[in-house]
Amino acid sequence: MNIYLYDGTFEGLLTSIYEAYYLPVKPDQILQENTFEPNLIDEVYQIATDPIKAEKVYGSIESKISPDALRHVYEVFLSEDVDGGTIIYRYLQLGYRIGSKIVQYSVHEDVLPVFKMSQRLWREQHRLLGLVRFKLLENGGYYAPVEPDNNVVALLGPHFAGRMGDLSWMIHDLRRGIAVLGQRGQWVMTTMERGELTGISQEEKEFQTLWRTYYKHIAIPERINPRLQKSHMPVRYWKYLTEKQHGMGAKKVLK
Repeated sequence: MNIYLYDGTFEGLLTSIYEAYYLPVKPDQILQENTFEPNLIDEVYQIATDPIKAEKVYGSIESKISPDALRHVYEVFLSEDVDGGTIIYRYLQLGYRIGSKIVQYSVHEDVLPVFKMSQRLWREQHRLLGLVRFKLLENGGYYAPVEPDNNVVALLGPHFAGRMGDLSWMIHDLRRGIAVLGQRGQWVMTTMERGELTGISQEEKEFQTLWRTYYKHIAIPERINPRLQKSHMPVRYWKYLTEKQHGMGAKKVLK
């Protein structure tokens, strides 16, 4: 098989799509460098990221297929699926042939995976809107750590920019080392590793204790339904939910 490898960036992926149309050797797969395991069978072609080529592909998807197709391509990229690059390539091959009509081919073998990944991405984004928990820091800002399955932090920005008003806030994806920062209705993306924050305020510590106490005492034992609770609030998100951190110190949460 012919394998195109790119650096894991969206520009790198679009550059690979560009090269797939102009290089004589066509790819059977387009993969990120960090997901590929070398072997003696596959022919590997390292694709160097080129912003100009990437911009051409970006524009051509929007104009020759549709803005919706461009959005779907980006959503598949954010899903971080191992086969995402290959799925996007096959989707675009069809899209360049039939144009905007691709939206009518939702059950096509090269379109259905794109729709499924898009739905999965937005499902997690919607779920996190209700599960993000902000903590008041000593510097007066509000901080929320998350570790989503998909790269959805940027998709949370518009919602919380409107919700948080003039407050300074941050949603930190600890798994990927990125964060969305917001203030006065505006938001930006940035890189941020663990350990770059001040501790939480004494007021926040007291509030967390009160909230956990309240959460414990309003529960009606006879009506507790763990299965239903986990379906709405999966266990993998409990790590950063104040009401689920029984006895966990704030210092431990921020590390």
